[in-house]
Amino acid sequence: MIPYSEVSSRMTPSAEQALELDDQLAEGWVHLSRARWANGDLEGARAAQQRALEIDPRNPRVLSLMMGHWSRSHEPERGLAYADELLRVDPLSPVNLFFIALFEGRLGRFDKMERTLDRIRSIDPKSTSYLWGSWTLAISRGDLAGAIKFAEGYAKADPADSEAPALLAMHYFELGDVIAAKYWSEVALKLDPRAAWAKVVVALLHLYRDEEAKAIEVARELSRPGALARGTKGVALPIADAPKLAAGHYDEIIGRYLTDYPELGDGKFPTNISTGVEEAFPVTLGLASVYLQAGEKAKAEKLLSAVESEIPHWPQTLAWGWGSGFADVDLHALRGEKEQALAALREGAANRTRYLWRLRLLYNPNLESIRNTPEFANIIAEIEADMAEQLVLVREMERNGELEPIPKASARFQ
Repeated sequence: MIPYSEVSSRMTPSAEQALELDDQLAEGWVHLSRARWANGDLEGARAAQQRALEIDPRNPRVLSLMMGHWSRSHEPERGLAYADELLRVDPLSPVNLFFIALFEGRLGRFDKMERTLDRIRSIDPKSTSYLWGSWTLAISRGDLAGAIKFAEGYAKADPADSEAPALLAMHYFELGDVIAAKYWSEVALKLDPRAAWAKVVVALLHLYRDEEAKAIEVARELSRPGALARGTKGVALPIADAPKLAAGHYDEIIGRYLTDYPELGDGKFPTNISTGVEEAFPVTLGLASVYLQAGEKAKAEKLLSAVESEIPHWPQTLAWGWGSGFADVDLHALRGEKEQALAALREGAANRTRYLWRLRLLYNPNLESIRNTPEFANIIAEIEADMAEQLVLVREMERNGELEPIPKASARFQ
C-alpha cells in the first residue's frame, strides 16, 4: 500500500495542472485540499477547501470534504449540515454513506451509525464501505470478535490490500492469540513489506517473548525518517528510544520528536497529522515523559496541559484517528496522580476501550507509577477475562464457517 503522504505528493501536481486548465473545477480543489492537508499545509488546504465550496456547494465530494474538516475539529457538530445535504444529493452512494457513518461515530451517535451502515448493506451487501464502517463500529463498542469478522471479510474482498491482515494481527494479539497474530502479520508483510501496523505487531510479539533487542530493532525501522508510519510513530518512538533514554541521551530523543512534530516545541498539540489524534496523543505524551525524565518539568506540564484540554473533544473509543483511548490514564500517571489515573483506567475499561489496549496498558512506559498496584492488576484481569470470552466467540465463528481458521491451531497467552 502506498502511504497517503506519497499519494498526496503525486496528486498535488496533477490537481494543480487540472486547475490551471479550469479553475472552476470543484473536484480539483477538493483533491488539492486533501493533498495539502496530508503534507501539513493546513493554510493551503483550507484555502483550497473554501474555493471548492464557493464553486459548487452541493457537489458530493465538496460536502464530504467539509464534513471531514469539521470531524477533525473541536466543533464536529458544524459538519451536520454538510452530512444532511450529502444525504439529500447522493443518498445511494455506499462511499458517501460510509463517510456519513464515520461522522456519526465522531459525534458518538453509534446507534445512528449502525443504521447508516445497515443502509449501505441494503444497497450493496458486498460493499467494502459496509465492511470498513462495521469494523469501525465494532471497535468503538469494544467488540474485537466482530472487528475480526469484518476485517477478514475485507481481506477476502480485497486480497491485495495489507491493511486488513495487519488489523487482524493486532486484534488477535489483543485477544491473546499469539499464533494467529503472527500468522496475520506475516500475511500483511508478504503483501506489503512496509506494512506499518503489521510491524508493530511483530515488535509487540518480540516484547511478549522478552526479546527486547529485536523489538527495538523493528521500532527503529518504523521511526526512521521516510518510513511508512500510518500513525505508528507514537508507538515506535518509546520502544526505539528506550536504550537512549536509559543512557540519559535526552537531547537526541527530544530533537527527534521536535523534527517530526515541531508544534510540540511550543507546547502545542499537533494538528497536521494525517492519522489524527490516534498519533497526536501518544507523541505528545511521549515527549512529555522524556521532558520529565530530563528534569524539564515546565515543558512537560505544558504538553500535559495541552493533552488535558484536548481529551474532552474526542470520543474515547472511536478508531480511524479520532479516539483518545487511554490518554487520560497516561496524563494522570505522568503527573503522579495515581488515584486519578486508576479511576480513568477503570472508566476506560468500563467503556469497553479495547482498541490497542495491550499496547497502551501493558507496554506503555508512561504507566510505571501505577503498574504494580492491586487496582491496576484487577482491571487488567477483567479485560483479560473479556478477551477470553471474545476469543471463544471467534472460535464459534470458525466452527460455523463465519471465519476461516488459520492453518495452525491457535493458542492463548500462557
